[in-house]
Order: sequence, then structure tokens, then C-alpha cells
Amino acid sequence: MSEKASKPIDQLTLESEFIRTFKSAKSAGAELGINSSGIGNAIRKGTTSGGYRWRQHIEK
Repeated sequence: MSEKASKPIDQLTLESEFIRTFKSAKSAGAELGINSSGIGNAIRKGTTSGGYRWRQHIEK
């Protein structure tokens, strides 16, 4: 995925508390050792990946 096409994502605890924002699922996966496809699936399906919840980042 190119940097231009990447979308920021938020990492959350299982209790949905915010942890941090990553520039993409790929960068989160690389840093945490989690499959980035699993993170993408968790965002789309509302499930978990790597012991965390994930969501698309929304600028406030």
C-alpha cells in the first residue's frame, strides 16, 4: 500500500479505550508484530486483532 493510499487507524484496548494512532494498518502491524490484513478485517468487521480493537482514525 502506498503512503498516499494509506489511512490512519486507531489502536484501542478491548474496553475501547484509545491507545494511539498509526499512519496505516501496515505500519501498526509491522511495529506490533500483528498481521496487517487481520487489522484491516478487525476494522471492517468490528472484531479484534492482536488483542486490540481497531478503528479508522477520525480527525477532530
